[in-house]
Amino acid sequence: MFTFDRSASAGGSVPGKSRTEVTLVGGGIGAGAVEESLRSVVFDWRSTLVTSLLPHEWVGVALQRLGRDHDQDLVTEVWARIAAAAGDPDRLDAPGVDTDAARHREVYHGVFADAGLDADLAEALYTVESVELVGSFGPQ
Repeated sequence: MFTFDRSASAGGSVPGKSRTEVTLVGGGIGAGAVEESLRSVVFDWRSTLVTSLLPHEWVGVALQRLGRDHDQDLVTEVWARIAAAAGDPDRLDAPGVDTDAARHREVYHGVFADAGLDADLAEALYTVESVELVGSFGPQ
């Protein structure tokens, strides 16, 4: 049985608040049943809980929010510069990038700088990708 305490916080659970219990049924490794308590849940944000914008949409939204031209040719050019700067393997999708907020910002802004993007566009891209809910849960 796994128990998820929906009232849990960094300081622990709050007495009298709701709990959700889940019992796992079926065979598993070993001969006996195992009972464990689930102490925390970690969710992967991008492409798990929220549908990400496609690359061209991401660039287009960032340019539009800055009040800049966002025609398809310019969007394609900016995305090509980002993709080239990100490299292969893609630095934006490298292991560990999504595990630390400071590292995430550093990697993204590093790629944007290597792509030759100005600071305003870099910040708009980062905001659209990481801060504001844009996509299936956010404003369009």
